[in-house]
Amino acid sequence: MIESDILRDLGMRLGRKLIALMALSGFLLGGVGCDSKAARSGVNVIQVFYLPIGMETLVGVTTNDLESRGKRCRIDTRRDIDKIMEILNSARPAKAPGEAFEDKTVRVKLVEETQQGMHVIAVIENQGSLKRGDGSEGVLSPSDLSDLKKIIEAHLSK
Repeated sequence: MIESDILRDLGMRLGRKLIALMALSGFLLGGVGCDSKAARSGVNVIQVFYLPIGMETLVGVTTNDLESRGKRCRIDTRRDIDKIMEILNSARPAKAPGEAFEDKTVRVKLVEETQQGMHVIAVIENQGSLKRGDGSEGVLSPSDLSDLKKIIEAHLSK
């Protein structure tokens, strides 16, 4: 019982310092001429969990599995963040039964890192079906899926 109290107290103190540091760094970065669009959106980094798009697996890959089975990279360039968001916004609504997000062939999980914390942006399956953080679903075109793959793989190779 005493150990858990000590760990909780330590976690609370470290958490407060981290929040203060994040707030200060956001304040300082916002004041030195950073891209105004980046400052308004609060998006600094997209954390990517990835298995190659187009790769087939013997066992299904779910949203929960991807973090342990896939590769990981961080995307922090404004141009690539904007392009990823543009690709996600271009997804059309899923109409055919085969286009629905099934959480069986997940290849990409995009997590937004903001000053407020971590938030899932979208999870994308091998054929382009996606589920956004707000629960809405869509389908990426083959060319958009290819463009997303190129952006992610360029960051993985760095």
